[in-house]
Amino acid sequence: MYDSYTREEVEAAFKIYLLLQKKGELRRRDFIDLFEKYSSNPKVRDIFVSVFEPMAEAKMLESEDVLYLVPEPDSDYLSYSNEQLRELMRLDNNTELYCAYFVILCLLSEFFGADFLDEVVREYILVKDLERIVSASFESIEPRMDELEVDSGFNFRAAYEHWKSMEEYRELERMKASKTNRYSFILRVCGFLQSQGLVNLIQEREIYITRKTELIVRNFYAGKETKEKLLKLIGGRP
Repeated sequence: MYDSYTREEVEAAFKIYLLLQKKGELRRRDFIDLFEKYSSNPKVRDIFVSVFEPMAEAKMLESEDVLYLVPEPDSDYLSYSNEQLRELMRLDNNTELYCAYFVILCLLSEFFGADFLDEVVREYILVKDLERIVSASFESIEPRMDELEVDSGFNFRAAYEHWKSMEEYRELERMKASKTNRYSFILRVCGFLQSQGLVNLIQEREIYITRKTELIVRNFYAGKETKEKLLKLIGGRP
């Protein structure tokens, strides 16, 4: 940390924090003065990194023209509780929520290929293809679900049973919004991710991840140990 800061530097760092806490992101085009102060003034950046990040249990992620404030994985402050997530995704219970987590994990594994979590390897994925991949991933870990549950505390079998209870895409005579088919379930999960700026869902058919998601994955989940743990959960390829 620096020995001293001016009033202007402290105010700028605090304004940036307040905006990020409210909006989750700060775009250069909307707040060019604050963006430039963070980018070009090392003291403003230092206040943020040394004071606000540890107190908020969050981390600033920076792209070319956007700043993001993202909760640390175990944060108690800016992250959502299970109850809040169920409400936002319109899920009835934690079994459905765990199923949603698994869908998200499979989604990420498709975008960060052989060197999982290090490089984005595809532009988008179709919802119907993701459905197939989730089914295959569940099936691949079924023999080890009890063991994985002990290791992770994640109720895979209940989540898998819920997934199997929903209609498959190919069984649908026509696409319909419903809580009883897998396609709609994925759409609800992606709708939540889109509201958080993490994916773009085009015509309820194509899923694209955003720059924000790339930064989160690389900053929080790119470690070898985490990578292998995540891949093990989806029957993957560490």
